[in-house]
Amino acid sequence: GWEVSDIIRLERMSVNIVDFDEDTEVQQYDVIYIWSTAQSILELLHSPSVTFMALDAGWEYQHDQENRELVEVVLDGLCPLVGQSLVSTKLTEKIYAANCIAVRPRSMQHFSKPQAQAEEVKEFLYSLRHASPGHKLEVGDNLLLDTPRNFFQQYESSAHFASLRLLQIREHEEEDDGDENSAFERKRKMVTSGALLLGMIALVASSTVPLLVASLLATFGLVFTGCLPQQSAFNAIKIRTILTIVGAFGIGKAMGKTGVAKVVATLLCEWLIRFGSKGMFVAIFAATVSLGVVFHATAVVILMFPICVEMCAATSPPIPRHQAVAVLMIGAGCQMLSPVSYQTNLMVYASGHYRFEDFPRVGIGMVLVIGIITISLVDSLVI
Repeated sequence: GWEVSDIIRLERMSVNIVDFDEDTEVQQYDVIYIWSTAQSILELLHSPSVTFMALDAGWEYQHDQENRELVEVVLDGLCPLVGQSLVSTKLTEKIYAANCIAVRPRSMQHFSKPQAQAEEVKEFLYSLRHASPGHKLEVGDNLLLDTPRNFFQQYESSAHFASLRLLQIREHEEEDDGDENSAFERKRKMVTSGALLLGMIALVASSTVPLLVASLLATFGLVFTGCLPQQSAFNAIKIRTILTIVGAFGIGKAMGKTGVAKVVATLLCEWLIRFGSKGMFVAIFAATVSLGVVFHATAVVILMFPICVEMCAATSPPIPRHQAVAVLMIGAGCQMLSPVSYQTNLMVYASGHYRFEDFPRVGIGMVLVIGIITISLVDSLVI
């Protein structure tokens, strides 16, 4: 729940009550702004003594309506709300038929109780309530939205939001789903999915079929058995990720054909030839990790592979190609220096209330340890 210490602002008959403490008695029709958690808000929703007001509309939120649901979202780069002032925009209602119940800006993701009285929070509330200058919504901001039913399903894989979390499931939804949500049905799907996963691993491990074919067979099996709805399978396809990978293929091939990879490899060899094979491994690992701060691991591997091939051929004696590729693959897996490196990084960044600098603060040490171990042992373990 929440306490008086969580109150950021208290308004009584349109008058701001500046001095309030634990002994202050909250009266009927008081308007309060609180710094709280999503779980506490869910508890308040079922309280008969509290009525929620939409931040961007000002009307009462009727949480008992059967055709509405409460969803927590994290804004992504393609969301039309980014760059808009919450109190002045009507896009929330126009585009999503939704209204904002609560907001937590990206810069305050690390805030926790009892910091509700922090001056930074009060300044944010002032900017939130005034259209000018007003707080402009940014990528990574958390919003708690009152949305139409099935909003979660519709936007679960949308590029508008980095992540969504359904906070309230209606009783009638459980009744409508019926047997699908029964314990037997869930157990059947769990067993079937596990069997398909083990089958895919067995096919690949035994070299019966390539990984791509095995993955497609497992996907078709999930759809055919009802474990994965067909629409959800299509929604899981990220067009931006596909275009990035396809574009990286073209860039990687161009770097090989035009000689760019050879020039880069030659320069790296000239700089690090005095260190022998270890110097080459350091160059491969450092370049791969640096590119991984921005690019997806698959794109990094595609970009770096022709350079690795050229570097191995340019040294005398030549460095075993499989050792360079091993360093490349391990370096590509070290995508822990920024929240935008990988989709799961961004999900943790939003839900865990982290700051951008938290990732390099923790990740640099881990990357250095992994790099030192990899470069030290690759020539003895990868033979």
